Amino acid sequence: MIFLFNGCAYKSINYQAIRQLSAKINAVDGIDANEAILLAQNHIINKGMGDRLYSLKPINVKYAEKWFKDGIEVEFAIAPRDRTGITVERWWEILFRDREGSQLWGIYPVIPFYVHVDADTGVIKGWGLKRE
Repeated sequence: MIFLFNGCAYKSINYQAIRQLSAKINAVDGIDANEAILLAQNHIINKGMGDRLYSLKPINVKYAEKWFKDGIEVEFAIAPRDRTGITVERWWEILFRDREGSQLWGIYPVIPFYVHVDADTGVIKGWGLKRE
């Protein structure tokens, strides 16, 4: 279904399809970028935040990985082979164009809305306005 909105083509998003596809994601082999996007979109829909965004189409997708020892982040030039006492957190950061975080009549997203999806389990680790 295609609608015209302010002279631009706007394709409607099928929330039910997003819910069905995200429910079928199997995290046994980890979460790839496309699966992370679906999980983030589903999270936004479930929280009722769809109206807060210009679109459920992400503006950016990033992969991040950090190492921790005793709860404190540590950095390595080369990842250690023996990870005794070291935990690794991997996640996808999905960025969306936020209405509230934008300025200049909503043309430029100054502060995007993010959803962090655990790259190993698919669990949502955090969401909100990205202020950094």
